Amino acid sequence: MKRVNVAVIGCGFIAEYVHIRNLLTIPEAKLTTICDIDKKKLSDVGAKFNVNDRCNDLGEVLKKSDVDAVLICTPTPTHAEVAMRAAEAGKHIFVEKPMSMSPSQDDMIIKAAEKHGVKLMVGYQMRFLPNHQKAKEIIRKDEIGDVLYAEMHSETLTIKPSEGILIDYCTHFIDLLQSYFDNTRVESVAALLHSSGGHETETEATLILKFANGLIGRIGVFWLPNYQSWEAVDRYTKIIGTKGKIFTEQSGPAITLYKEGSLLSRIKGPHRIMPRFALNPNVPLSEMAYRRELEHFFDCITKDKKPAVGGYDDRKALEIVEAAKESFRRGTFVEVPG
Repeated sequence: MKRVNVAVIGCGFIAEYVHIRNLLTIPEAKLTTICDIDKKKLSDVGAKFNVNDRCNDLGEVLKKSDVDAVLICTPTPTHAEVAMRAAEAGKHIFVEKPMSMSPSQDDMIIKAAEKHGVKLMVGYQMRFLPNHQKAKEIIRKDEIGDVLYAEMHSETLTIKPSEGILIDYCTHFIDLLQSYFDNTRVESVAALLHSSGGHETETEATLILKFANGLIGRIGVFWLPNYQSWEAVDRYTKIIGTKGKIFTEQSGPAITLYKEGSLLSRIKGPHRIMPRFALNPNVPLSEMAYRRELEHFFDCITKDKKPAVGGYDDRKALEIVEAAKESFRRGTFVEVPG
């Protein structure tokens, strides 16, 4: 079995508490190097996971012949530069979402990856949850008829206020909604944005999306920094069709399903089903979706496959973010580039 030698760039929370832990348990991967400009953080994380090859300089990492791929876990504004340098060095790239701060930066990363023949994958891990994959399958099989309305609602206790909730958090649900309905496209968007707590960037957002096939989508994201318990937040997906409906928590595991005309729905009404491979709700998301996306990334490298979530997917999400901001400024629906 071929193993992929990996360097983790950036040793912040997502690297320390999610990706490095998973890397150490995935047989197809070997963590060889970690890199961070914060020397103390680098030392602490290296000691914690017994990683001896520690670098402060990205250039030093990219020169290493034994590094096949990089996981970019640095702040979003730095992603474009790091990713393009990695592509030029011939390293396969996994980059945390969003891939950059704008569609134009995404274009530069995509072109660099294509030019140098490296895999490029973006960390939209919610696509890899069994409940969302099963819900999409139900829709594709026409089990709830034509979809009329799709809603993604998510509250959070943490965001990066400097980036704003659209970039830092809402992109998750823009991508997830687009993945549900990748047989059509978002034509236009209207947005209401709000900034609380004296922040310059938006901290709450509601988006209405019109799809080419007539579907109406809604995304609502809300930062609740004064809440003390994650148990108090609501996060869910709701899909309404002409012959039934789907409801599931964002991180699963179960789906509540109603199908008009089915015997089970006639007897029980809306009922819970458990998708295959779903884990107990008490198992952390990091041990399901994050792990599965990395396994997929390494599988794409070793078997020369196209990643399920690539640069163009991220670009679509960022186009919708830009359209949402313009919509709020103009007070009307704004077209999303085709």
